[in-house]
Amino acid sequence: MTKSKTLLLVFSDDWGRHPSSCQHLIKRLLDRYDVVWVNTIGTRALRLNWVTIRRAFEKTVSWIIASTEKESILDVSNHRNPKVLNPKMLPSFGGKTRRRINKSLLVKQIIPELEKHDGPVIGITTVPYVSDLIGELPVDRWVYYCVDDWSCWPEMDAKPLRDMESELIEKCDAIICVSRALQSRIAQQTGRTSMLLQHGFDEQFLRRPRSKRLLKQYPGRKILYWGLIDQRLDPEIVTACAKAFPKDSFVFVGPLANPSPELFLPKNVFSHGVVEYNQLPALAMESSVLIMPYADTEVTRQIQPLKMLEYLAVEKPIIARNLPSTSEWADCLDVADSPEEFVTLLKQRLVKGSTSAQRRARKRVEEHSWENKAGEFEKMFLDDVS
Repeated sequence: MTKSKTLLLVFSDDWGRHPSSCQHLIKRLLDRYDVVWVNTIGTRALRLNWVTIRRAFEKTVSWIIASTEKESILDVSNHRNPKVLNPKMLPSFGGKTRRRINKSLLVKQIIPELEKHDGPVIGITTVPYVSDLIGELPVDRWVYYCVDDWSCWPEMDAKPLRDMESELIEKCDAIICVSRALQSRIAQQTGRTSMLLQHGFDEQFLRRPRSKRLLKQYPGRKILYWGLIDQRLDPEIVTACAKAFPKDSFVFVGPLANPSPELFLPKNVFSHGVVEYNQLPALAMESSVLIMPYADTEVTRQIQPLKMLEYLAVEKPIIARNLPSTSEWADCLDVADSPEEFVTLLKQRLVKGSTSAQRRARKRVEEHSWENKAGEFEKMFLDDVS
């Protein structure tokens, strides 16, 4: 590694598996920093279901192959960075014994990479288990990039994650949150202040792609959602809309992560599967309306949906559940408090499209590119602790 560069040691979701805010940000810093990216495990509760089995298989394959490089769905082909680690570890942090074993395993596998670098090291984590590594690794500064309240996410191992996050917040040097709701939660629970960095969007969404007819197999008008398909989505909203527009298609694009079984009961609601990230703008151009049919829950009130600014960057009507993250952009899209209101708004947008006021308001999204966000992120993790 280059001696003159600062090393970023990043603990986050698996590099290249799904686009995440952390990957978007780090991608745009690869020219200026050496990066060691540590893929995560151990945040889900151990359950005998398809999601757990599939995830265990993916991790086992990554260990057997022992590859440290994986092509990201976010193209980084022009960079030698990042160095990706798939550390072997237990699939849970529940209990002192498992935490102690995992700490030992991680330290032994990560230190050899850090010893190759003789410059400053900044640790950045989106996952709470790093609390056990602070003081054990030669890292000069630790930053908690808080993207979610993991303890109230569906399928997550709530108690260990809550305990480790509390310890992480106490030990880390700086905290960066993606939403004001997360900032408020951390301040109320711990008294720590944090910096706000909301999500950005990839500038490719501003370009009008030539449609590839990726949704041609679905009848009628296409009402589109893309992103993680899980229990945060509200089947009552989807069912009400599907019944109101039986000749149109409601297409959900993205990985399935144990969503409510009721979500796909209507015959005109479809799971399209995962597509390449660069195909999303073309999918958007084929659609009539983009939707974010989230339930109103503790976890959704704290999220900052990654897709929201991507939606806003394309010229399509948007209807979203009224949540703190979406209400901030209410002049650019429509927000609904109930399934009935969602249906009413969908009827309007399918006929009339976006309003002229909404289209004008969306111009400000151009200030929120990931390039700009990466510059803000860099200043935040380099700033001295106040």
